[in-house]
Amino acid sequence: MAPRVARPSNSFTPFTVVAAVLLAMVFLVQAEKSLLKAPLVIGHRGAPGYRPEETVGSYETAFEMGADFLEVDLCMSNDSVLVCRHDCTLGNTTNVASIPQFQSKKRLGSYGDSPPMMDWFVEDFTWEELQLLRAVERLPFTRPSNSMWDGLFPILSLDEYLQEYFALEEQVPQTFHTLRQIPPASESSAEFSTCAGLLAQNPQVQDQSATALVYGKKPSVGLYIETKYPSYFRSIGLPMEEPLLLTLNAAGFSTICTSPLPVDGLVCPIFLQSFEDNLKNFRNQTNYPLVQLVGAADEVQLDTNRTYSELMTDEGLDEIAKWANGIGPDKTWVIPETVSDNGTIITGEPTDLVTRAHDRNLLVHPYTFRSDPYFLKGMFNNNPYLEYETFFNLGVDGVFSDFADSARVVRDCMFFPPPSSPVIPPAPDSGSDDPWNFFSSIGFWVLVAFIGVSLIVVVIVVIVVVVRKRKQAQTTYITENDDAFFTA
Repeated sequence: MAPRVARPSNSFTPFTVVAAVLLAMVFLVQAEKSLLKAPLVIGHRGAPGYRPEETVGSYETAFEMGADFLEVDLCMSNDSVLVCRHDCTLGNTTNVASIPQFQSKKRLGSYGDSPPMMDWFVEDFTWEELQLLRAVERLPFTRPSNSMWDGLFPILSLDEYLQEYFALEEQVPQTFHTLRQIPPASESSAEFSTCAGLLAQNPQVQDQSATALVYGKKPSVGLYIETKYPSYFRSIGLPMEEPLLLTLNAAGFSTICTSPLPVDGLVCPIFLQSFEDNLKNFRNQTNYPLVQLVGAADEVQLDTNRTYSELMTDEGLDEIAKWANGIGPDKTWVIPETVSDNGTIITGEPTDLVTRAHDRNLLVHPYTFRSDPYFLKGMFNNNPYLEYETFFNLGVDGVFSDFADSARVVRDCMFFPPPSSPVIPPAPDSGSDDPWNFFSSIGFWVLVAFIGVSLIVVVIVVIVVVVRKRKQAQTTYITENDDAFFTA
């Protein structure tokens, strides 16, 4: 009998076909999810719309309202402790003026290009002395009710801020609270075709237990850390960048953040930000995501003497994209505002900054969103919901907000509406209660696609099986004839 030649096995199996189809469907689902990526709600100094800024009370309130990140600003004491303060002067945000032993520390000074002022400066105090201070409301003229919290919260160090962060992390997932309520579904009107339109009709209710807008569980919370006047502090022998990295690394974040933040998803629960150019040097030292803050067009970056308008040119963005993961522009870079001769705020047309930044894989997190009537003028005229909705529709990746609850409800309304939510009311005459509307939903077409793909897979499998059986039958026939021939 002649030796038979072994034929190579066919790797094209029904299981291969099924696996390939399922893998393709997974990629399609992931692609769909990436298109629905929702912007971040960044609790700007916590929730200073409700508590004195940069305090435990402010951060806990922002966390309870569902902020995705808790933003903090860092100054430095004269014994090199990183201190959580936005104003590195203490007169407006603490009770330092009422403490007799500190009166001699008041002096004339300034930061960067600010005019000289008589005040108390963080760098003139030791951390032990700063621990004697208590926070007070920074904007009592627009937030008088916050003054009831004056004197209750101590000043935080970075270490204490991190301790607060880890304590909050232990509470997640947890239910958010909101100070805004919406009417039951039966009271919703079809005339409100947008989230802002519906939410603007509801009164502000001071009730921490109000959970009408709660859509689920909070997955986690992140840190958003800014270095304040870093070039100034370095010039007086108090560099803050190295102690900041050492503290974060010692807290274990370097093991979590193994790569910078990609544009299409969150990897690391930390952002580092600065108005100055100092973070550029961090790129080779850390994987923490970096954000270049951008002031008004005519403002000057302190450590480079460049105007921010230079940074926002195509060439400037190209340079930023070499080391940063995003930009944090004043929101007027996205939607300009000008003041008329009679003092009226005039809102301009949206710019192309978001598009140009995204073309360079830069995130865009504009600041600062406030619900106070004092700050809401121009086209938004005391309607914070409209402002959030407008910016979200322009494609920003997150917002710095003093009122995390307002930002959260609009974001969730636009990106995560539950099926039973009254936040997205039915369009006029849409017959939303009609079960036949299912056939026009995304879910229906996903089901159709799934069934169609499944049928194709079945047909392919059947064809493959039939072809294989025919080949086996032919092989058997040939082999038997060969054997008969040689036997004969």
